[in-house]
Amino acid sequence: MQLGQQGHAHRRLAVVGTAVACASVIVGTAAAWPDAGRDPGAAPRASAAGCTATVLPTLGGRGGTVVATSGNGLSVGIAQDRTGQARALLWRQGRPVRLGVRLDAAMPTGVNRQGVVVGTGFDQARQQLVGWWWSAGRVHLLPVRHGDVAMPEAIDDRGRVVGALVADEDHADGPGADEDERAAFWPRVTSLPRELPPLPGDSAAHAAAIAADGTVGGVSVGEGGRPVLWKAGRATGLPGLRGSYGQVRGFDGVGRPVGDAQGSGGMHAVVWARAGQPRDLGTLAGGRHSVAMSGASGDPVGSSADPAPGGGSYDAPVVFRGGRAQGLPLPRAGGTRAVAGTAIDAVTVGRTLRAVGYSADAVGTRRPTVWRCVR
Repeated sequence: MQLGQQGHAHRRLAVVGTAVACASVIVGTAAAWPDAGRDPGAAPRASAAGCTATVLPTLGGRGGTVVATSGNGLSVGIAQDRTGQARALLWRQGRPVRLGVRLDAAMPTGVNRQGVVVGTGFDQARQQLVGWWWSAGRVHLLPVRHGDVAMPEAIDDRGRVVGALVADEDHADGPGADEDERAAFWPRVTSLPRELPPLPGDSAAHAAAIAADGTVGGVSVGEGGRPVLWKAGRATGLPGLRGSYGQVRGFDGVGRPVGDAQGSGGMHAVVWARAGQPRDLGTLAGGRHSVAMSGASGDPVGSSADPAPGGGSYDAPVVFRGGRAQGLPLPRAGGTRAVAGTAIDAVTVGRTLRAVGYSADAVGTRRPTVWRCVR
């Protein structure tokens, strides 16, 4: 995932100690989309001007998901091979390359311009989750102190990594939402991590993104989750919209935190001004919730609830332009038009915003997708 110049964060995808977890990221069920029974030939919502969508190739299987991208055309995620197994891979100029991570449920979480990838997986020999980094065809374990497990979330172009630590006995079968997570910062992929404290009164924290100036964003957890920034290792809370609940997921092109916070009727995508005040980015018309997953040159991307004909709603990929949500186009693949999706990461290349994530059909099969929006 590209940090540094654009900053980034994305929702952490829980990885359990079985390949089923990766498969669930790729292939959902009809119940995953309340609109699963709607007419797939129905007219799609009008899309943001100047944007196109392309489904990336898999390893011969049906589905996949892109979770991070860099400013020089590298993207990482998972995709199914011809046997239906989910594999960690890197797309280089749109072509899939297996990373060869020999761990169960290997899930990349970030990539930088130098081609260094970070991620998580389950080590069957150790019977525990591990954090890893990949470079030039070789996989290494991310350093931790004895008794800790690394959960890297992002890496920037300077090689700095942020994420979380947990005690290995707490996550022998993989991580979930755990009150014992401790936010962490690795100065380099070969360095031991530095812990980042939660806000006063909270018991846990998780770091999700790092800005060019080294500011780290994430969530501090106590009775609920509160958006937090760390500068020089010190935690500062950010205000929410209605109450304190929310989290920082990334940074935009000028270093402003983006994420989501409790709004009217649900969680709403938010950008925090330099003074720390939140700005509600809203939802698609009729939607109840939205999230900003990543920021790129002032245009965050993410998803928004989109009402479906006949009732229900589904998550639609969006770009937030001029302070409002605009839908990204949903592509066709295999003769079927996607009905849902999420933009997870984004960078700006010249005058083009490049976002990555997934689009999904009416039965929940996710396909790795890239969007390009010309300014």
